Amino acid sequence: MKRKYTLLVLPLIAIVIYWVVSLQPREIHMTIEGVNYQLGTENSGSVQPESVTINGKVTRSWTGRRTFQGTIGSASGTIDLPKNGEEVTVNFDRNGYGPVVRGGIEHAGTAEAKPFVDTHGILFASDDFSSLTLLRHTKEAGADDKAGGGWNGEDGFMFAGPAKTREEALAVSNELMAPFLKQLMGDQSEYVLK
Repeated sequence: MKRKYTLLVLPLIAIVIYWVVSLQPREIHMTIEGVNYQLGTENSGSVQPESVTINGKVTRSWTGRRTFQGTIGSASGTIDLPKNGEEVTVNFDRNGYGPVVRGGIEHAGTAEAKPFVDTHGILFASDDFSSLTLLRHTKEAGADDKAGGGWNGEDGFMFAGPAKTREEALAVSNELMAPFLKQLMGDQSEYVLK
């Protein structure tokens, strides 16, 4: 009888230990060497080397969803990301992506105080953040600095790494975005970024 209880309790203890360990915040300090590129076969010449640095913490909820809080920056400043170490929060959904969002209060402590939210694109990252792709938001021509940006799957701007070529970057993007693209297209067909 005692042996039966032991066989039942040991797996339960292992599950509890796994959950406790997996829910601990993890420090992320990564520099990803990759490329900026533009989608669309007619834009295949639009490739630029770039380094993206990520510093912060990743937490995981009981449901398994990840949240990153920290800084994301690009070495050459070609990607529209918060400057001067301003923190962003990325709440990843079950398909592995989340908007890069920075929020706060403008003119805090004054009569003109008001909340703001800036989005800087959509981030897809592997579980350990060793590979990532960023759907880079671009502003419409003539839009003011406060206007949000946009992206599309036909000729949108991207960053992906680790990669040295457009082909490697596309492979990283397609791998990380596969669950999202499958959900987006439903049962119609398998969509692949080009």
